[in-house]
Amino acid sequence: MTVQFLLATAIRWAGLAALATLVGSLLVDALVLPREPSEVSAVRGRLRRVGVICLIVLAGTTAGELVTRAQTMAGGDLAAALPAIPPVLTRTHFGAIWIGRFVLLALALLVSPLSSRAARAALLALALAVTLTTTLTGHAADWGDLTPSAAIDWVHVVAASAWTGGLLCLALCVLGPGRDWPVPLLGGVMRRFSRLAGLCLLAVTMTGGYNAWVQLPRV
Repeated sequence: MTVQFLLATAIRWAGLAALATLVGSLLVDALVLPREPSEVSAVRGRLRRVGVICLIVLAGTTAGELVTRAQTMAGGDLAAALPAIPPVLTRTHFGAIWIGRFVLLALALLVSPLSSRAARAALLALALAVTLTTTLTGHAADWGDLTPSAAIDWVHVVAASAWTGGLLCLALCVLGPGRDWPVPLLGGVMRRFSRLAGLCLLAVTMTGGYNAWVQLPRV
C-alpha cells in the first residue's frame, strides 16, 4: 500500500463518518427528540455543535478528496495534483458533482447556527443532498445519475448514516446532557429511536442486497 492510497482512504472514511454523524444528529433532532419538554434544549444545543463540527470536517475531507482525485488523474505527486484541480472540476463528472457538494456544504454552514425548526429542516435537506453527491461519485453512478441503482444506493447511504450516526449522537446526548432526564422522557426517546433504527436496518439490508446483486452479479 502506498502513502497516497492510505491518505485517500483515511480522508474518505473521515468524510463518511462525519456525514453519518451529521445526518444522524439531524434525524435524532427531528424524529426522536420530543418538542415540548425543556429538558431537551441542552441536548439540542449539543447536537447543533456536533453538526457544525461535522460540517467543518466534511468541508476539509471534501477538499482532500478533490486533491487526491486530481493526484490520481494527473498520475503524479501533490505538486502535479494542484494544477490538475481546475480541469478536474470543470471537465469531469466528478468535478461537477463536487462543485455542487461544495455549494451545499457552504449553505449548510450558513444555516447551521440557526435553531428554528425551519432552519433545522433546511439543514437536514442540505445534508441529504450531500449524501446524494456521495452516491453520484460512487459505483452506483456507473449506470447513470438518474437510475434506480443511484436512487437505491442513496437510500442505502442515508439509512446507514441515520442508523450509525443516530446511535452515536443518541449516546452523546444520553450520556451527557440527557443523563438526568426523567424515566418517561428517556423511555419515549428510546422507543422512537428504536423504531427509526429498525426502519433503517430494514432499508440497509434491502438496498445492500440489491447493490450486491447489481454490482457483484457473479459472486
